Amino acid sequence: MVFRDKQGTDTVQIDLRQGCGGGPGWAIGDFHVNKDSTILMRCSEEFSVDDSPVLWTSDLYDEHNAVEAFSLSAGHHRIFVRYKGLPFMCNIFMDSADARSIITDTKEGQSSMSPLVAMKGAKMSEIVNGRLASPYVGIPILNAAPEAVLIRSADIVDGPP
Repeated sequence: MVFRDKQGTDTVQIDLRQGCGGGPGWAIGDFHVNKDSTILMRCSEEFSVDDSPVLWTSDLYDEHNAVEAFSLSAGHHRIFVRYKGLPFMCNIFMDSADARSIITDTKEGQSSMSPLVAMKGAKMSEIVNGRLASPYVGIPILNAAPEAVLIRSADIVDGPP
């Protein structure tokens, strides 16, 4: 399998290595990064990058919320996809405003300069006796920065008082 970005420039060649008896297996893909870059990835199956022991969560239900950002150095890299069956899919993009919009399935434009990527699907508390059971709202954010980002406070700028 070959994955291409919107312009058809960056490719990832995937070598399928299927398990015994036509069951589950591993797909292994090699790709090259020309310069130190942030890469956005989303797969329908669990995956790992390079020699990391972490298996990243799959986007099993195609909700565009299981997106991972990797800060990769220039050079050769490898993705390992542990698939349960064929077909499966992976999106692999160099970080850009267009890539963020495609991989997160958000229609609003997002600046590739911001380390935080707003994703769809805010989660609110249940309403009990006419009131929210919790004062908190969960907002999915992807950190595309090479280091951790700590949010110390947030304000509602457009909403109920």
